Amino acid sequence: MAVLVLDKRKKPLPSLRVALTAAAALLAGCATNPMGSVQASHSQIASILKSHHAEVEPPVIKSGHLLVPDDIKVEIADSFRSEAAHDGFAVVPSGEPVTIRIDRYHTRNAFARVMLGVLNRPDHIKATVTLGRHRADVSDSAHMTFTTIHTVARGIGSEAADQVAVFLYRATRKNGG
Repeated sequence: MAVLVLDKRKKPLPSLRVALTAAAALLAGCATNPMGSVQASHSQIASILKSHHAEVEPPVIKSGHLLVPDDIKVEIADSFRSEAAHDGFAVVPSGEPVTIRIDRYHTRNAFARVMLGVLNRPDHIKATVTLGRHRADVSDSAHMTFTTIHTVARGIGSEAADQVAVFLYRATRKNGG
């Protein structure tokens, strides 16, 4: 390996040391836990939420000025319900209110999906899920020819339920549960 030298003592340049240190720091950042302080597994979270009888309302899905078809909103809500059961909390009318606000929505028509495939912009939904004062962004995209906006909607509902489970888990941990 060749070492750049600045003087006769054959020490590496300081900028090389800085670059190597920065690269190590960036790589160390990639290994961090994206869920923050939540260290429990999915099954542990589900069992804790079941034991605490965690309940939320069916999600209110808002699209603002975006033209999101009702069947997509129903797909999101249905996926949220099924994932909630898997995550250990119930969806009942008397639970805590949940809001899913759709911030971005793009769908391909059938011709573009088949003829252009991955060369076309993907089907995409980006949303914000809110439970009380807790908020998180969720998003999903479909790049392949055989996937549709309905697949993306199911992914958004599932991700939103997973985020709500994390919010509820953190609340039970904070309250000593």
